[in-house]
Amino acid sequence: MEIVQGVHQIKVPLPGAVDHMNIYLIEGTQGNLLIDTGFDTPEAFGALRDALKFSGFGFKDITVIAATHAHPTHYGLVDKLKQMSGAKVALGDIEAKFIDSRYGKNDLLLKQVKQLLTANGVPESEITELTEASMAVKQYTSVVKPDIILKDGDKITVASSEFKIILTPGHSPGHICLYEPKRKLFFSGDIYCRIYFLTSVFTHNRVLTPWATFLNHWRRCLS
Repeated sequence: MEIVQGVHQIKVPLPGAVDHMNIYLIEGTQGNLLIDTGFDTPEAFGALRDALKFSGFGFKDITVIAATHAHPTHYGLVDKLKQMSGAKVALGDIEAKFIDSRYGKNDLLLKQVKQLLTANGVPESEITELTEASMAVKQYTSVVKPDIILKDGDKITVASSEFKIILTPGHSPGHICLYEPKRKLFFSGDIYCRIYFLTSVFTHNRVLTPWATFLNHWRRCLS
């Protein structure tokens, strides 16, 4: 569905209480930008394929895939789409560092989560379940490392539109938003989730509470 000129909103299904998410195709003159992807499921892939066809596009028309963060809902289909389209994959620099720990060898990540839960008084009987709670969604992700590393303040140009990268950590350590100031287009990923899952940030062997950081960056987006 074209919500404004050259911007197509695509609803892809999710296997859970939240039944879908929105991803976006931005038209360009020499290729198109896809923002986020959905899970790697037959249902999500089929919905994206059909939506592209309805709007007159195919996978080969995608030249850049930009993910707001590396959670499976937003990064899960990246590998498959890259293979089918030949598109370059763009991801924030902080998120790129977490690809291996999230989807490869998880031992260190699980150890850090367990330490965090223990330090914050979670009952021993619940620690194992909570520590491994996010492991189930790995099945919905075929992971590839990004071709383009994005930093706060970088820009992605699509036709005459220039999207500024805004770092908005909190929901994920390196979550980014994309903002196009001429038309005031703002693609927020999961920064405005109805249910906000606050996660701690692990960096350089320190556990940081991201709530204040998240609010500061949220205010920055609003300004």
